[in-house]
Amino acid sequence: MRFGIEEEYCIISLPDGRLNNSISEVLENIPLALRDGHLKPDLHKCILETSTCICRNYQEIHDEVVRLRNTALRAAREEGLGLISCGTHPISPWQEAILIDTPRYQRLIAGGALLAEGVHFGMHIHYEVPDDELRVKLINILRLFIPEVVAVSVNSPFCDGIFSGYKSTRLHRYDPTPTVGIPPSLNNWADYAAYLKNMEPLGIREEKDVYWDVRHRHNMGTLEFRVMDTQSSVADSIAVISFVISMLRWAEGFINSGDPLPVAFASEKEARNNREQAKIHGLEAIFSIAGNEVSARERLFELLGNLHNPDFSKGLKLTEKIIATGLTGADRQLTQGMPEKAIAWLQDVFLKE
Repeated sequence: MRFGIEEEYCIISLPDGRLNNSISEVLENIPLALRDGHLKPDLHKCILETSTCICRNYQEIHDEVVRLRNTALRAAREEGLGLISCGTHPISPWQEAILIDTPRYQRLIAGGALLAEGVHFGMHIHYEVPDDELRVKLINILRLFIPEVVAVSVNSPFCDGIFSGYKSTRLHRYDPTPTVGIPPSLNNWADYAAYLKNMEPLGIREEKDVYWDVRHRHNMGTLEFRVMDTQSSVADSIAVISFVISMLRWAEGFINSGDPLPVAFASEKEARNNREQAKIHGLEAIFSIAGNEVSARERLFELLGNLHNPDFSKGLKLTEKIIATGLTGADRQLTQGMPEKAIAWLQDVFLKE
């Protein structure tokens, strides 16, 4: 089992906490050996993206997340700036962000496959699955569990200085993008190639131009789970990573064994509705599973009870704590009252374990 994590952080000015378009200056403070490969720019100049080394177990991914967060924060502080980690900036409108002008981004925006106003920050988990057909099977299963991942990872309740009504405003703003959301069910790898061909009029030329909640990365030999808001703290990041990695390993084991999964499946219609409920309500969502109503927290406890992954037991305890308390990053931002106070809290917990 090999995997890696990407996290996107928001660069902010101090002391006002507004987003700041200083990615070039921040990167100058990062050792050359880490630039591009491990700390790099993204769609807008206010985003600093980190990518871990390839990891094989809980301790390695924990240490990588801590190392990269510390490195990123030191680099920002050298410019008199700060970092926060959440799905959307609580107060700054998207118009304050400066787009990074690259041919690929311009092609996708011109074709309608990407929105220039999509200023948001996510977590992406790459899980090694080099076999294309196995990856198709895995995505066909995991697509129906996306709402559960959303419910435990919502972390963007504030936007433009108000509570948006969504605990994941990032997903709400991202969803109009035509390739975002739960992926379609595919029979095989040839179906996926046909899908990419059909999407060419939108400017899509390669697999990374598709922004499904869980997507293929054939060129990397991975499956990429990318529906999550980036998490406020080290502890929350590790909790979500542990849950998703354990669920991936669990589903892969059942595919390889040929045994059925021991939990009820949501239908596709139910999964799409559950995802909508999760991005609005987080852990307070009510899901429909095989015709039965169940709370998101009850459903997540059921899944946790099936994820027997000793190597990630420490991380899964953090996941369990989030579910038991009902306090996702979004909930804890909301307890601060005002979005300005949420920014201060986000700065305080950035390195918290």
